[in-house]
Amino acid sequence: MKQEDIEAPQVTSGSGYFLPRRIFLSTTTWLMRTLVHSMTGTGQSFDRQVVVDTPGIGGGKVSCSVCLPKDNMNLDDPRPLLLVAEGGGFVLGEPNDGEQNDRMLSDQVGS
Repeated sequence: MKQEDIEAPQVTSGSGYFLPRRIFLSTTTWLMRTLVHSMTGTGQSFDRQVVVDTPGIGGGKVSCSVCLPKDNMNLDDPRPLLLVAEGGGFVLGEPNDGEQNDRMLSDQVGS
């Protein structure tokens, strides 16, 4: 099959979901956001907030929260890096959602 054999997609507009479905989706999304927000941290457990350049991707920057282990070891010694990517499918969540788990992992693993 050649690229030319593939038809271009047709963009159409319609009425969208019927009203009961729209109400259900909006209500469910609101409830999920409220639930996630109730379990979200304040960001106070993170040790640092840094911004990393990401040229060519979106806005070109991404914010990162950093947890340093609380074991009083020399932080100049090599440490493992534990990278946690908080998702949420761009519908739910925010960077502080996993704060308590991130802090616990950093302290227990020493990373």
